[in-house]
Amino acid sequence: MKEIGHHIETETQLLKKIIAWMFQAKLTMLLIFINLIVFFVSLTWSEEFFNSLIFRPEHIVQFNFVPEVVSWFLHANPTHLIGNLIFLFIFGRVCEKRFGVIKFFLIYFGSAIISDLVAGLIFGHGGIGASGAIAGVIAAAIIIDPFYFTYLFFGIPLPIVVVGWIFIFADISGIISPVPGDNIGHIAHLAGFLGITLLVFFLNLKKEKIKTGFLINIATLVLGTLLYFYVPSIKIPFFNN
Repeated sequence: MKEIGHHIETETQLLKKIIAWMFQAKLTMLLIFINLIVFFVSLTWSEEFFNSLIFRPEHIVQFNFVPEVVSWFLHANPTHLIGNLIFLFIFGRVCEKRFGVIKFFLIYFGSAIISDLVAGLIFGHGGIGASGAIAGVIAAAIIIDPFYFTYLFFGIPLPIVVVGWIFIFADISGIISPVPGDNIGHIAHLAGFLGITLLVFFLNLKKEKIKTGFLINIATLVLGTLLYFYVPSIKIPFFNN
């Protein structure tokens, strides 16, 4: 009985540690829960009501901000939702820890706004999902802490700068060689990424760390580009549209 009791106590302690670790980034977890709640609530909506909350370019000139904001929390299906939330969990934790809650809040929603403005006003694109906001979070995270390791991809330890650039190269590839009907807002993602890349200069006082992060990301971009164009044998199939 003693051994069983000790085993249960050990498992309980481990579970508490995991929960505590997950909730260290409180705003990140709050955003994840909001996205989950909105998704399940949206399943009860009529198709007409759901479609009325999809962001469209005309909403900007009409100053109709309700669908623009609500669309940041809408997702087309479970795959769309889970994919976004995995990236939010990985990069949101780093971003919130390094920048603090207020700056993370500004990065997340600032990126969402930038994505909509660029995609809507310049390219005439609309859509739904948190990925425009998450693109900015990815940019901030891989600049401030590029060698933070994540184990959430098949248990393989990967620095987030690599994971982040996989996300970015996928968007670049999607623009250069679009796949009919993929319905992914590649332009909105890149707009959020580039916008927040510039914005982090004004949100953090650790200029040297930011500069170092930029240099590491530029090196990663150059290396990734060389591998993509000059080493066909190791191209990632996802990019070969």
